[in-house]
Order: sequence, then C-alpha cells, then structure tokens
Amino acid sequence: MKRSRLVEMDYFEFKRQLKTAADAGRRIEKTDKEKWSAYIRQHGIMEAGSEAIARSQTGATDITSVVLEGDGAWDGFFIYSKDAVTCYKFVLEEVGT
Repeated sequence: MKRSRLVEMDYFEFKRQLKTAADAGRRIEKTDKEKWSAYIRQHGIMEAGSEAIARSQTGATDITSVVLEGDGAWDGFFIYSKDAVTCYKFVLEEVGT
C-alpha cells in the first residue's frame, strides 16, 4: 500500500536546483501539457490535493507547481511559494499492510 505526503524542502536550495534543472532541460512546467500529464499520471501524483494542502499550510495564494526530472532528492513534483518562501515535495511511499 502506498501513502502520499508533502515533505518541506529547503526553499533556497530548491531555487538553485530549479535553475540547474531549467538549464539542463529537466524542468517540466504545466504549460507543457503532454509531458506534465504523463509525469503526473506515471508517478501517481495527487496534484490538486497537494496544491490545496500547500495553500492551507502556507496561507499563500501564489502556489506554483513544477516537476524536476533527475536523480535523488531533487527529482519529483514540487510546490513552492515565492511570497511564503516555502517549498514542498510530493512523496509517495510504501507502508506496511
């Protein structure tokens, strides 16, 4: 069984990783509908629910979602707010049955 959660990430490191991913062509924006939909579907991301939780936790209205493709901790679906200086990563993990 899998459980999803949002993990708070270091905002300033996220901004560095965001730039690195963009420079390397590993950043997927919602405007790239085909790649975005494929990634969201393939990784079982609960996009709307995650965004709602991020809004409620930060009180921010400027929530932005982005996907960074790559390896390690900085691969995945992220939600961030410039105003709230906050970043969350969507994590899907196995839990015992």
